[in-house]
Amino acid sequence: MNILFVASRVHLDGVGGGISFTRSCVALLRSVDRGAEVRILALPPPFAAFPRAMRQAMAMGRAVLSEHSAKSHFVLPADADRRLRQAVADWRPDLVVFNHSELMPLARGLPDGLPAVLVAHNIEHRSLEAMADTLRGPRAVLRPVLRHDATKLRRLEEEGRRIGNVLCISGECGPWFAGLGDAMRVLPIPPLFEYAAYAGLRPSAAAPLHVGMVAKMSWWPNRRGAEWFLEEVLRQVPDGTVVAHYYGPGSEAFAGAHPNLVAHGRIPTLDEAWRDCHLHVCPIFEGSGAHVKLAEALYNGVPVIATPHAIRPFQVLRDQGVVELDGAEAWRGFLVSDAAMAMAERGVSPAARAHFAMERWIPDMQDFVAGITPTACAPRRQRTRSTAS
Repeated sequence: MNILFVASRVHLDGVGGGISFTRSCVALLRSVDRGAEVRILALPPPFAAFPRAMRQAMAMGRAVLSEHSAKSHFVLPADADRRLRQAVADWRPDLVVFNHSELMPLARGLPDGLPAVLVAHNIEHRSLEAMADTLRGPRAVLRPVLRHDATKLRRLEEEGRRIGNVLCISGECGPWFAGLGDAMRVLPIPPLFEYAAYAGLRPSAAAPLHVGMVAKMSWWPNRRGAEWFLEEVLRQVPDGTVVAHYYGPGSEAFAGAHPNLVAHGRIPTLDEAWRDCHLHVCPIFEGSGAHVKLAEALYNGVPVIATPHAIRPFQVLRDQGVVELDGAEAWRGFLVSDAAMAMAERGVSPAARAHFAMERWIPDMQDFVAGITPTACAPRRQRTRSTAS
């Protein structure tokens, strides 16, 4: 079986939750059949040599007179349609997968009868609407522009009904896409990890309590959550009871903000984040989709404290390793109580850790793809039956 995976280099290179989920999807697709081959059509973003902020401004300007959103203009090169047609002609795939909703303009150019899948990392238009609502002061003049762009994004996401197949990152996204039509086939999966989970040393049950936050701080919900935790929690608890560790690109900006805050910046491996912290925190109040680092902490055996917004995509998961807290007072009270250290000692259940393991979801992906391309997947099903007999 040949699968063509179409993605922007923006979503393939670097670090971040979206990039982690992209890699998970590619790995899962490769599992659908022993002979499955996934080729990636990596589209270079327009004006890649320019600074990111300049490219974002150029995309917003182009979107003003276009039916497509600024996010589409940010990731799609001028010759994207030609590149896709050439890839389809050269490789003759059984299935085409579009990674992210902003690539949906390309789906219109697929040959009739060629099945396709949309990988929805979140409900993009809701995220943009939420961002518009946060604008204050002089930046508030951009609010109508962002809301208009959110309308365009919604139209692109609604085009998912034309291809009919959606692979999405959370239970929250699933019902929205399923609601686009009775014929929609939707498979929600959590963030997944195929590497061996951390099995090394964990901190001893001794004060102070060390808590970690792994996040790409250029993503505004992460940055605002980190600022909230600093101001509303860390600054308000007794000195020396809690030590916070911020990891990830941009976290170095918090260096010196508080005596009990360690800003690590980008680190070569996350092992130290799992090794040195009793608990991890996910103080997220905005944005959509699932928070990949929450899932990754649980997969690696580190309990997590999260806001109701952060835990919402994982409502099916109730575990000893997850505490949902609403409001700064509840956060402060829990972190200075014996319950926090007791939670760290209990750890995360094997079932919760397995929920985010790649192999757990391989059968679901196999069935999902087989329902889209039954002919291409027939050899796998025949082998499965012969093995069972």
